[in-house]
Amino acid sequence: MLNKYLSIINKEYKSVSEYKIVNKGINSLIVKLTHCDNQKSTLKIYPNFIEDKRNRLQNEVTFLKFLEANNLKNIPKVYYSNPKNNFTILSWIDGSKLKSSENINLDEIANFFYLLNNPKLKKLDHIEYASEANFNIEQTIKLINQIAQNKLNELKKYSEKNDFYNWFNNFLI
Repeated sequence: MLNKYLSIINKEYKSVSEYKIVNKGINSLIVKLTHCDNQKSTLKIYPNFIEDKRNRLQNEVTFLKFLEANNLKNIPKVYYSNPKNNFTILSWIDGSKLKSSENINLDEIANFFYLLNNPKLKKLDHIEYASEANFNIEQTIKLINQIAQNKLNELKKYSEKNDFYNWFNNFLI
């Protein structure tokens, strides 16, 4: 399957010399690409969900352009987008995967969301609402509590005696 995408990228964007799958999840497949000119980029392949009619690729591209237009830092740039085959190529941002809850800074996350809702930001194309979007604070709190409880139940399946479970249950919830 990946060969199909690499073939298209080689023809329509630039030649790939090596690749490495970084993350395979329900919402996308993320592949780190190294091109023949040593440029690194990210291939993001979006699944086609029959029951979900949202255009995930277009929504993400529009949102990233919105962030870039407003000079937000540490966001990937869109290099190439292929709506027909439902993938995009983004700039590669070096970093490391969070492996511990100790590295999560809730103040930084809250500040990012605060920045996103600043009415002074430049407006671009219409940005679709997230699938869980609502505009009632009580519904928002209810949704967050439900998602947190679902995650806590999932964590219980593995073990209630680990640091992440304890942090999630005692601190975050």
